Amino acid sequence: MRTLLSEARGDCARKVQAIRNVPFRVTCFSNFDNDEELGKNTTMWSHYADNHRGFCIKYSLKFLDSPLHSILKCGLFKIIYSARISKVSPGELLKLQLAGDGVVDINAYLAKTIYRALITKARFWGYEKEWRLILGKENSNVLQNGRISFPFIESIYLGCNIDNTLSQHILNFAGTNNIPVYKASKSGEEFRLEFLRENS
Repeated sequence: MRTLLSEARGDCARKVQAIRNVPFRVTCFSNFDNDEELGKNTTMWSHYADNHRGFCIKYSLKFLDSPLHSILKCGLFKIIYSARISKVSPGELLKLQLAGDGVVDINAYLAKTIYRALITKARFWGYEKEWRLILGKENSNVLQNGRISFPFIESIYLGCNIDNTLSQHILNFAGTNNIPVYKASKSGEEFRLEFLRENS
């Protein structure tokens, strides 16, 4: 009995590891209503912009004429904020088949569970208003040097503690591509950031 239990646990562990190794490319975005909401969310600037030393890029969603349209439309998912973790049931885990190279056969149930796990976060993170762009192996043809070209920059926001060298580099890039750049500064009246145009 112990041998059987040990073998079952080993089989489940191999299948779980195979599921974890399924290749996906994931990019994260936030969906703020306007610049005011972006300025009020100083926690995001602390977490994801290196304590205001980084920058934020605003992307346009007007990509109807882009060859990436169908991939972006089908690959963008709104994050689910939940107290529960997405799991594969033991019964479904037992049904999964591993190929000789340890790759798992992705059925519809497993695909749904994997995607749900990729778009679920703890409720605590709800203030991020996050969306994720998820690319599977079947979409790898759109990658260039392992990256997806995303040419829909609408504007760039510089953190209030950004390094001058990085700031100048971004301003040069923005000038070449006709992109407006705004610099953040701390409000003297409220706990929020204000944005002033840096280039013309």
